[in-house]
Amino acid sequence: MSGGLGLGLGGAIVTYGGVSLSVAFFVLAPMGQTLFRAADIPRRLMPVAIALGTSTFTMSALPGTPAIHNAIPKPFFGATPSAAPGLGIIASAVMVARPLVADAPGGRGALRGRGIRRWARNARRRNGRRARA
Repeated sequence: MSGGLGLGLGGAIVTYGGVSLSVAFFVLAPMGQTLFRAADIPRRLMPVAIALGTSTFTMSALPGTPAIHNAIPKPFFGATPSAAPGLGIIASAVMVARPLVADAPGGRGALRGRGIRRWARNARRRNGRRARA
């Protein structure tokens, strides 16, 4: 599992458990630095991985989430914490799949995978020069 996907999954678990987004970011940032260093991924991509797991499906679409912005209107509308589970699961699947498909090689994302491939090619060149010198 890559560092970014593991960090996103960790963020999803933390926020679905009821931890606030700002607290989750400060909990996940040190873990992300270690994961990204081990996977040789630039740190500038870490906020994107954290946001994928914390700010998307677990805070808004997944049924039963204890997020405060979902808990406040429940008494007003008379809804339960797991209202519309089918629609919530479908929306969650779309929110998770869209960034993963867009960043896949050959995907239709903005960079179409070129940015990460360019970074990897340049990293190999830098590491090769250091090894020879």
